[in-house]
Amino acid sequence: MSTVVSKPRVVVLAAMMLVPLLAHRVAATDEDPQGDDEVMRPTGHGLRLTPQIARGFCRAMLTNGDLGRELNLTEEQEAQMSEALARRLMQMGHANGQHLQPFLETFVESMVIHQAKFTPDSAREFGKRAKPVLPAIRQFVKGLAEDARPILTPDQYAGFEETARQGLQGVDRFEGKMKRWASGGANDGEDLDHYEPEDGPAPEASGTDHEKPKTPKAQHARNMAEWDLRRVGPGGWLRFLAGVKYFFKLDDAQSAEADQILAEYQQRAEAVMTDEWKQRIRRNRTKFHLRRSLGEIAKAPWLYHLDREYEELFAPVGKIERAFRAAVLALVTDEQREAAFAGVRDRAAKHGLTGKGLEDVGAWLKELSRRRTDVGSGDNGPTEE
Repeated sequence: MSTVVSKPRVVVLAAMMLVPLLAHRVAATDEDPQGDDEVMRPTGHGLRLTPQIARGFCRAMLTNGDLGRELNLTEEQEAQMSEALARRLMQMGHANGQHLQPFLETFVESMVIHQAKFTPDSAREFGKRAKPVLPAIRQFVKGLAEDARPILTPDQYAGFEETARQGLQGVDRFEGKMKRWASGGANDGEDLDHYEPEDGPAPEASGTDHEKPKTPKAQHARNMAEWDLRRVGPGGWLRFLAGVKYFFKLDDAQSAEADQILAEYQQRAEAVMTDEWKQRIRRNRTKFHLRRSLGEIAKAPWLYHLDREYEELFAPVGKIERAFRAAVLALVTDEQREAAFAGVRDRAAKHGLTGKGLEDVGAWLKELSRRRTDVGSGDNGPTEE
């Protein structure tokens, strides 16, 4: 008798999925003895982890994922946790790249070619390649728990420690599954979410968690809705502002004015994004992400009304966001803009982009520069992103 369970918690997913997808580092060669991090030289499979990419993915995971929401991190804590997570990812990639690369290749092939459904033969190969990776994943989870202790408050750490405990239990269970697969015991069409009793017990829920378990599809839809909600409004504006400061090298006076602009537009957005508004967004997006569970019934009219409702809810926030972005970009001088764009052109050429591709980059930069003049007043920002 088999059972189907939802995915392991976020720490395990970060280790099992994010790390393999990113953590292969190119070995030094005669032409590149230092393994230069500034100019990526991908492997034949087009994959390369750099510190910048690691930090970006880890920050996004904390900002948009369940872990950051459950811990209610401050901006400073989020930065410190993402740095610690990125550091662990880089260490894992450096120490285990020779095992992570073949595991990654099998993982991607199964996801893209076979839609995550395994045959006994492909599962056997996947299990064999997963075996040497699992100790590194287990150490990743343990190490991150150590890194989190000085960053989090005692209450936050208690919640994180529980998540890590369940994460390690999830790794144990996944290891049991991989042993079964490697020995040829996989079912035809089995996926990564399916477990047999012999694989081991499911992670034990916290004794204080009395919420009725949701089906995997319902939980996934709820998680996606929360992610959608975090993408809209001021939650993503900080990253945009940080990117503008870095890319255009804003001086202290410009940065201070940009921070004031952010505070002003945050207040405008928060006046719109009431608790009732957020709940309506959650309900709308949860229904939207459940659409694939409706089978073959006609969904188009229902989806049309969902999309119309979402557009109407988002419209005032989107208008404020466009005005915010335009106001920030208006601070950039022509000299800063040209210096930044020259850097992009040089990087593109350095990476081998020539001819039409380089012309397209130049045209995009010109269009971006033109939009600097399309700044409205108040809420009347530009009509395009």
